[in-house]
Amino acid sequence: DYGISNMSMIEAELGNGLGRLMPYCSPEQIRGEAMDQRSNVFTVGAILYEMVASRKAFDAADPVALVGQIENEMPAEPVRVNPKVNSAVSAVIMKALAKDPAERYQAAHELVEDLEKCKENKKETADVKKTAATTVKVDAAARQAAASKFVSAAATASESAVSSRTPNKSAV
Repeated sequence: DYGISNMSMIEAELGNGLGRLMPYCSPEQIRGEAMDQRSNVFTVGAILYEMVASRKAFDAADPVALVGQIENEMPAEPVRVNPKVNSAVSAVIMKALAKDPAERYQAAHELVEDLEKCKENKKETADVKKTAATTVKVDAAARQAAASKFVSAAATASESAVSSRTPNKSAV
């Protein structure tokens, strides 16, 4: 329990609505229904969304519009907002933000496990790319042709530099 439900209820009792915490409240919390750990999973999803997308998953100046977003609208997938986001991480976040608690992760440890898998998959993908980059075979003739272009170009440039610094004997 992140204490969000209790803190938001205190603000609501003070007449401030759900205040700054409202964008992180689950649909069931907004409706005043019973909450369990899946409500906290939703909150974690909203926080993760903001971390990777650099904007809130649910954001409206008008509290009524904000409630409507939380209850009825799914935000754009984080990978669509920020193409640098790993697509698997984006999918984890979207599952955490499911409107129906039965469609969310049933426990926070499931969400963490999926995030760990994303990290492992990214490492494996990076290792494969690194291995592929180091095992690329280039035909010997193509390698020699490419090398000769650089060597001859460098030699020509070097000769030009030397001749421009050497005084011309006929001018002396």
